[in-house]
Amino acid sequence: MPIYEYQCRSCDGVFELLVRSGDVAACPSCHGQDLERLLSSFAVNSDERSHATLQAARRQLTNSDARREKTRHEQKEIREHVREDYGIKVPEPKD
Repeated sequence: MPIYEYQCRSCDGVFELLVRSGDVAACPSCHGQDLERLLSSFAVNSDERSHATLQAARRQLTNSDARREKTRHEQKEIREHVREDYGIKVPEPKD
């Protein structure tokens, strides 16, 4: 039962999956099956790999719907605070 590393072509998620014979791999995030099997490294830890993993996680967080909604909510609160405390009307952002 090998563990394979995949990248989902739908959501760009990268994940590892234990694949048994006859199993169909699916993305744990979006459940898509349009996957690319990546060339896995064998327990090698390097600065480049750590940096790449961190960058991928940051991209995934930045592009997540929950993160975008939280940012919009924070921006709205700041605009209201500036309007109430300083009397300055801050324009709504364009989406």
